[in-house]
Amino acid sequence: MTSKTCNNMNEFLRRFAYKTPDKSLSLDKYLSVALLARLYGGVDTEQLVRCGVSSYHTAYASMNRLAGSWKPLLKRASLLDGSYSVYTASPAILNAVPEELREIVEHLLSHSAATVVRAHELYCSNIGMALTFSDMERFRPMFGQVLIRGMNSVGEMLRVLNSESLFVNALSPDMVARKQIGSVFFEVDRATEGAREVGRKFADYFEVLRSVSPEELSEVAVVVSSFSYRKEKALIGGRKKSLLNSPGKELFEGGCRFACDSLRSRTASFFAGKDFLACAYNGLRFLIVPGIDTWHPSSLEEILPKECGKLIAMTEPILSQIGRIGQLPIGSLARDVDGKIVCFPLSVQPTDIAGTNAVPVIYEHISADMCGRERALKLLTARNFIRPQSGQKAFLVMDVDREGDAISFLNDAAARSAYLYPEDDFQFNYLLRQGLYRAFRIVFEGGAPAYDNLGHGFIFRCKGKFFLPDDDAFFTRTYLSTLASGRKTELA
Repeated sequence: MTSKTCNNMNEFLRRFAYKTPDKSLSLDKYLSVALLARLYGGVDTEQLVRCGVSSYHTAYASMNRLAGSWKPLLKRASLLDGSYSVYTASPAILNAVPEELREIVEHLLSHSAATVVRAHELYCSNIGMALTFSDMERFRPMFGQVLIRGMNSVGEMLRVLNSESLFVNALSPDMVARKQIGSVFFEVDRATEGAREVGRKFADYFEVLRSVSPEELSEVAVVVSSFSYRKEKALIGGRKKSLLNSPGKELFEGGCRFACDSLRSRTASFFAGKDFLACAYNGLRFLIVPGIDTWHPSSLEEILPKECGKLIAMTEPILSQIGRIGQLPIGSLARDVDGKIVCFPLSVQPTDIAGTNAVPVIYEHISADMCGRERALKLLTARNFIRPQSGQKAFLVMDVDREGDAISFLNDAAARSAYLYPEDDFQFNYLLRQGLYRAFRIVFEGGAPAYDNLGHGFIFRCKGKFFLPDDDAFFTRTYLSTLASGRKTELA
């Protein structure tokens, strides 16, 4: 986001999908902060810095001044479970809004979150702030909005939300960012609940969304923001360390990443079964990510690359190798994967000058997105991906948190391939015995992977860099040992 979001009322309102007059109306930066505090229930000084509103010292001094003035726009608040410097909005902010926009601002604020009283709500507020200052398309924030069990489409769900009719059940997302098409649901997990309780909530999502059409579900994402409650208490309880500077920043980030890894492993058993597979194959994104990443606009843009328009930039090195690139439509791709139609929600479909021979680039974050990992695994082991027919080529890009995740994924691909292509399936058994790279005609030149069949293959992306493990001997070992053991993987 540019500074226009803070300094221009039209830009501020358009951010939340509101139409505004053609006349440009200025907006005092501090008034915009106060409006955000009202909208999200409260603001954290450090979050203003993460969003690029100002430096820490300027923000700290300004917030104190705004809260202590004769007609304050903000007021200091205390949390029940922490020592954050939190500020909530004063009712006086509406008096500072231009008269011609007061009605629309009142409507925007009618969807405000409740005032922050716990760290959990503040964490939701920080996510909302990051969304506001990201490049995500226009959206309207909603808090505590519930999904209705048994609802058969996202469209129906949004129609219920449009009518502002709320129903209570077991599934109530912490925050909903309703896009122009689809929604992003945020869950804040501070590691205060056991794996079974958290896993049940995940299973509820799959139960509710299992029958949603691919066209609708491919525009939906669930983002679980993971934190470490113990690290929070140590770092924030006494407010001894800033989360913007060392060592507090490194310790807090490390705690978030540890909590994320732990949550993924502790709830792995819930990412199975028919409901999960139905959601995965219909295009749902279900991401478990370190909480701190959802507080930084730039990190959030990589978590939601389609919504923020970052997908082309992230895959450009691959796109440039596929051939002549013309238009670059972005969206979902429905593909036949050995007789099963799978919807891949993040794809780029470049075309050549004549507009033919499109070679889609499919993108999945296989470390964070449990649904995406299953889609990538199903595609990579499919006959019509290993040896595509004419016009069915595609290239698979898989984002990983660490290189070890790539090796783990390829080992799983080997075990599944051993089940799919037994020894009496001579063509594929012989092919895969020689290694996965040979099957996809991948060679290494100067230590970097090269493809002698452009538009056919796969690669991993880690921290912005593309790579493949140096060799795939581990794939062959796993493939042969699985064949020899006679073990079978339960497949959909």
